Amino acid sequence: MAVTGIETRLGGLWRAKQAAAGTATAPNHASVRAVHKAGDDGLKANKVLGREEYVDGRFWSGATEYIESSGGDVGSIEQQVTIVEAAHSYAQLFASDIVTGASDPYTHTIVSGSVVPQNQTFWQKLGSAVGPIRQRWYDAKTKKHAWNNGQSQKVAHVTEDIMALNAAQVFATDPTAVVDTADPLNWNKAVTTVNGSALPEVSGDTVEADAGIDVWRGQGIKPTCFTFGVGDIMRTLSAIVTDGTTPHLLNVLYGSTSPSDLTDVTNAVVTLNVVTTWTQAADRTFSITTPKVTVNPSDWILGPKAEGGAREVAFGGRCQPNGATPAITIVAKTADSAAYV
Repeated sequence: MAVTGIETRLGGLWRAKQAAAGTATAPNHASVRAVHKAGDDGLKANKVLGREEYVDGRFWSGATEYIESSGGDVGSIEQQVTIVEAAHSYAQLFASDIVTGASDPYTHTIVSGSVVPQNQTFWQKLGSAVGPIRQRWYDAKTKKHAWNNGQSQKVAHVTEDIMALNAAQVFATDPTAVVDTADPLNWNKAVTTVNGSALPEVSGDTVEADAGIDVWRGQGIKPTCFTFGVGDIMRTLSAIVTDGTTPHLLNVLYGSTSPSDLTDVTNAVVTLNVVTTWTQAADRTFSITTPKVTVNPSDWILGPKAEGGAREVAFGGRCQPNGATPAITIVAKTADSAAYV
């Protein structure tokens, strides 16, 4: 008998902010956004089997098997992001978005703070003519968020790990999504400053945030609530050793951009103010500001290379608040007048 395989390139992934816990966002809500999914991973029901052996007089196992859990850690999403999608994903992570401006462009300011990640609803569809398989996750939150933009990438990538209390319900109606029709922009149009000085040598910028979320299951297979630990934000810049990067490297090691003869390694923790701004047009920009990056130089090798060539170095570390200034601030100029949370 002939069979037809499901079309794995067809389908889609959508997300939306969720107004309140316990109520999934409607598929035609204005906040629904299509996700430019880039990786092979996706969300899952996370239905996990457990087993327990017992003596039944048989040589081969006759263990009792049962459903141990479902939901919780439901998978990761790798996506290509435009300015809008990058801002939207950060807004869900930090549950923050202040919109200013009377007309296009509207400025979205997103900051880290004491608020837990925003509740979200996700829809995932596989196939079209065959199937399709439609699944919905709600009461979901972003557990981890990794931003990665390198020299070889023309489009920035975001990878998010998702936690959900309600996993993989069947849905019938495809979401009506807001689709970003702009071409993927060239994210290499960037200016990075470190302590106020431009650093054009930067070839990669990685920001990783772990919200410290876990779930509590109680006596059921589904989680009953989220539990929250201490979140952490890390930022790393990749560059080569040049006359531009050297003062910053010396400052971290010796506490001075131009140390004198016989200066010893400083026992003080040195922080850097790092700002990167990407510009598509005057009214379409995106910036990440981390005012207090505690740089860890333990893996630095600053000696010559036997084969010559560029000496690459990665420098960065944990991002911390600087007084009243948040540990990270995202500012995006878009055409959207509504807040993303």
